[in-house]
Formats: sequence, structure tokens, C-alpha cells
Amino acid sequence: LLENKNSSTFVSDKEIEKTKNTILNYRDGNICPSIAALTELTGLSKEKVIQSKKILEDKGLIKTKDRKTYIQNMDVLENRGVI
Repeated sequence: LLENKNSSTFVSDKEIEKTKNTILNYRDGNICPSIAALTELTGLSKEKVIQSKKILEDKGLIKTKDRKTYIQNMDVLENRGVI
């Protein structure tokens, strides 16, 4: 389980993978779905979606700019064995 230093929300690898796969399946070009959409699509809590996105961003897979999240590295993101 991974934990952000500033958060008490724990996210499992499975939940991160679910968020990542949902981003891939529901992206609009290279733009990721909103947090509200990801919450609805994954069935995860808003906090877990936010934490999963932070982890994916820390790994360089996605990047948030001007309130939109973009897929930064499609090659890595599509490699489903790599989180």
C-alpha cells in the first residue's frame, strides 16, 4: 500500500491500476476524465481517486495543468504491467 505523506488515504496497487485503466479507457485524446467522472466510473471514493492520480502524476504518467489532467507518457501508461 502506498501513502502520500500529507494524506491519511491509503491506496492499493489494484486501486491505482483501476484508476489508470479507467483513464486509458475514457480519455478524450490525451485529456484524462475528471475526478468526478473517475469516481463514478471506478466506484472508488473521491479521496482514493485523488490519491491514485497523485501517484500516477508522481510517476510521470499524467500531468495536471490549468485544472486539466493530461496523459504525459502514453507509452508507459499503456504498458499495463507498469504502474
